[in-house]
Amino acid sequence: MQIIFTYYALLYVGINFPAPFTMLVVTHEMGFAKKVGSHVIFMDEGLILEEGLAADIFENPRHPRTKAFLDAFLH
Repeated sequence: MQIIFTYYALLYVGINFPAPFTMLVVTHEMGFAKKVGSHVIFMDEGLILEEGLAADIFENPRHPRTKAFLDAFLH
């Protein structure tokens, strides 16, 4: 949750990020990741289960574990 507040606080005080802007965020906040992420890597127990464009992962997850996690936290 802290990264979300830090990111929005920087935007609030007028710090503009250069384009293109790259930021690596590790989070369980799926709403935040869906809103700001362009590329998502879904991991479980240290293994990458799925990776790709955020829109693809959030709208059509291929791995059953990804789907179960997103269903629990987004819907």
